[in-house]
Amino acid sequence: MKIVLDFDDTIFNTHQMMGEFVKIAQKAGFTENEFWTAYQKCKGKVGDFDVEIITDFLFENSTKLLPSLKKEEVQKEIDLVLSKANSFVYPDFFDFVESFDKKDLVLLSYGTTEFHKSKIQNSKVKNFFNEIIITEGEKSEKLKTIEKNENIFFIDDKANQIDQVKTALPYIIVMRMIRRQDEQTREESKLADYVVKDLDEAKKIIFNTNK
Repeated sequence: MKIVLDFDDTIFNTHQMMGEFVKIAQKAGFTENEFWTAYQKCKGKVGDFDVEIITDFLFENSTKLLPSLKKEEVQKEIDLVLSKANSFVYPDFFDFVESFDKKDLVLLSYGTTEFHKSKIQNSKVKNFFNEIIITEGEKSEKLKTIEKNENIFFIDDKANQIDQVKTALPYIIVMRMIRRQDEQTREESKLADYVVKDLDEAKKIIFNTNK
C-alpha cells in the first residue's frame, strides 16, 4: 500500500497562513484586495508565492503614503510567519500518519519557489514521510513510479489534480479533500472516488478498502 498526500490545504492550512500575510499587508497600509492582486501577479510570474516578488508588486505601484512598514519590514514579518509554519499543520494529520507505516507514506506537492520548500521544511512534517516529492509538473508523472500491484491512495484538495490523476492512472484511488472553510469555494471534481472533509474520514476509507 502507498498513501500519497498533497501538502497545501490537505495537511497544511494554507488558507490560515495566507490570512496572516493579508494582516501584514494591511498593517503596512494596503487593502486585502491589493494583497490578492499582488499575489495573482506573483503567481502568474513564478507559479507560486515568493516573498520578494509579491512585496515588489505591492510597493512598486503604490501611490499612497504607507504609515507603518517599509518593504523590508513586510518581508521580515512574512518570514517570521513562515518560520512558524508548523503551527498551520492540521491537527488530524498527526493521528493519520501515526496510524500507518512510514514506508507507505509519500508527500507529493506542487511548488516552484524556495518559499514553498521552506514552508514544507518549517512545517516539520518531513520526518513522517518515507519520501518527499516537490514537482513543477503533473503529479501523475510522479505517481507512475509507484508499483501498480498494491493499493495506491492519492489525497488532494484540488479538483483538477484529482481528475488529471484519475484520468492518467485510473487504478489509483483518489480522494478529494474539501476542508470546511473551502466548502463553498471549491470547484467540483468529476472523477473523485471519494470526497472527504478531513483525514479522519480518509483513514476510515483506507482501512475499509484494505480489509
